[in-house]
Amino acid sequence: MSAGFFRRLASFMIDFSILLIIAITIFRLIGGPVIRNSIDDYQEARTAFDLGRAEYNRKVNQVYDRYEAGVYSETEYEQRLNELQTTFDQTYYDESQIVYRYWIISFIFNALILTTSNYLYQGVTKGYTLGRKTLKLRFSGPVNWWTLFIREVLWKSFFWVFTFSFGVVIDFMLMAFTRNHKTLRDYTSGIRVILEDVVYPF
Repeated sequence: MSAGFFRRLASFMIDFSILLIIAITIFRLIGGPVIRNSIDDYQEARTAFDLGRAEYNRKVNQVYDRYEAGVYSETEYEQRLNELQTTFDQTYYDESQIVYRYWIISFIFNALILTTSNYLYQGVTKGYTLGRKTLKLRFSGPVNWWTLFIREVLWKSFFWVFTFSFGVVIDFMLMAFTRNHKTLRDYTSGIRVILEDVVYPF
């Protein structure tokens, strides 16, 4: 019997929490320092960017207060906000590029760490992770490193990232609203998530 939506969701949240703790720890100890040191003038740019952003937010709040008090019309309010944004973008353009580069590299690093950690976690446990044990679920089908790569790397991590998380919605809808509760990765890998205490006579 295929596992239902809420059990699979709860199982996913338990396992994802474990992987997230691992990824955050690796990033704090290794990834973050390495990325910061690899970007020239990062610390100076980040300090200037943060100070500029704080000043920008202060001025935005002032403009909003005047708009709420009736000093500015809606058109004037939007014009002032556009002016503030333009000034900030021009003043801190170089710093913004450095900070944004750090954010992008950090996102890619963390995505790779999460993907790799999940793949190894699934492979070592043969899919019988802590989350599935807790919710009494298990894999049924050809569970090996190749099928887990198809399932967990290609049709989970990559699919979710490259569809800008829309893949998450697709998977959850398939789990919630289809009769057999199978996702795309279940079909492509040949692996099903079933209730542990269900024994098939075939």
